[in-house]
Amino acid sequence: LFDSLEAEGIDLPVFGYYTHLPGIASRLVAYGRPMPVFQVGSSHTNQPGRLGLLMEAFARQHEEDLVVSSAYDGLVMLARAMARVGRSSATDLAREMSGMQFDGFDGPVVLRSADHQLQKGLYINRWQRTDAVHPRGADGTDHTFAPVRHFDGVAVSQPAQCGMVRR
Repeated sequence: LFDSLEAEGIDLPVFGYYTHLPGIASRLVAYGRPMPVFQVGSSHTNQPGRLGLLMEAFARQHEEDLVVSSAYDGLVMLARAMARVGRSSATDLAREMSGMQFDGFDGPVVLRSADHQLQKGLYINRWQRTDAVHPRGADGTDHTFAPVRHFDGVAVSQPAQCGMVRR
């Protein structure tokens, strides 16, 4: 991608969803040219609070960024359902989680009953050098995905239809 952009002389903004996966941030830095890159994601590199602490510990232990932060909310949801249902079937757990609402790491989270999709906030993040406000680099680099705007899950949720047969 980067070679073809340079060869064509293209300097347009890049919008991506998985730009935080391992290796991509390093490649952006290696590209060597400032490039306007924006990320749509469920978190950002310098997340505060409990998730930020978990991200730091994960990076120290695994020498890799924790990039699927929505899994944190999924595990909170699963733990709550297991506490309510106890040692029951997977079907009972799924029923308990369907429509569940709780406070996630960055605001309200709902597991939508209609199609079992996690409805949670989204960030628009900008690729930039680390700074005093955003000191944690992505993928071991001196660049980071800094939040530009956060949309809560209600604001970005769209109507859905699902044909899944439930028993």
